[in-house]
Parts: sequence; C-alpha cells; structure tokens
Amino acid sequence: MVVVAFLGISASVAQADGVDPIVFTKGCGGTTGKICDPEFLTPGSTTLTVTESFACDISGNCTAEDSVVNETGVAVNSFTLVLSALDSEGQALSYSCGEGGLFNCSQTGPTAFSFSGNSLCGDADDFSHGSFTPDGDECGVIISLSGTTAEGLFTGDTVTGSFSTATTPEPSSGLLLMAGLMAGLVSLKTLRSNQS
Repeated sequence: MVVVAFLGISASVAQADGVDPIVFTKGCGGTTGKICDPEFLTPGSTTLTVTESFACDISGNCTAEDSVVNETGVAVNSFTLVLSALDSEGQALSYSCGEGGLFNCSQTGPTAFSFSGNSLCGDADDFSHGSFTPDGDECGVIISLSGTTAEGLFTGDTVTGSFSTATTPEPSSGLLLMAGLMAGLVSLKTLRSNQS
C-alpha cells in the first residue's frame, strides 16, 4: 500500500513541471535531400518569426518544426532563438537543448537559445519576387521541437519564436571602445595645446 501511494505521488510530481519540449536543429536544402518549408532571411534582414505546430503520432511522440533559408547572400555562422513561454492553448512551456544537431545549442534563458558551431551558406538566388524556386544550392536550418502527449502536448498545439542573426557586442567591448575614444581625444587636445 505504501509503495502504491509513493508511485502515485511521484508520477504526479513528474508531470507537475509542465511541458518540456526539446529544441534541436538539422539541415535542409542543397545536398541534405531534406526539402525546406521555409521562412526566408532576405538581404538586409536579421530577424524573422518561426511558427512551430506540433504533430503527435499514435505512440504519443510529438514533433514540430519550421525551417529558415538563408537568402541574404552572406553566411550565417550563429543565431539566437527566443520561443514563446506559452503555447497556443496558454500552457506554460519549459524548454531544453537537445543533443547533437546541425548547430550546437546553448540555453541562455528559460525560453532563449544561442546556436553556433556551423554555417549556413550565403545563397541569394532562390527567392525572387515573393516566389521560392529552389535550385539545389539553398542553405537552410530546421528548428525542431520534440516532446510527448504525456507532457500535455497534442496535435495542433503551436509555438512561435523569434529567430535572429543580429549580434550584440559585449558590454566590455563598448567600454573599451569608449576608453580608446577618450584617450584619443585627450591626446589630440594635448597635441593642439602644445602647438600654440
């Protein structure tokens, strides 16, 4: 009886932490053989929105994915992803990085991730006038989420995220830049004072 009570309590505790989708990446387009169903990163753009809609199989395994194709003409070596904290049903989500993948995943916050360690080539000729015409050299990344129905996921459950290639300099970089600028201005003023 005590064992049954303990198992009942531990089972409810295991599910009490909410839904825990795992985030990982894989390649698409070009030589991968995997067709991209993409959002496009176009020349001059550094951010876009991805939409992940879960599909669950009969075994209770759920996956969602959206892909991003780099059509900027410049290689993308890293990117960040911030996912919504709630799914389309208002259910709180708690994410984690998956093992392996096209890019290395680092969790930087409860819903924020940084990806690096690979590169998306800088193709720029597959997206023209609002139409995508793949020619075999496109470079894409699929952002995937996986979980289970036991965690509360179901087919049609949707998550959105913000994908960004913009980089923010570290605060210490700005401080060093300011210190160098100030030193240069002081030197210039001293030089001008000594000439008169």
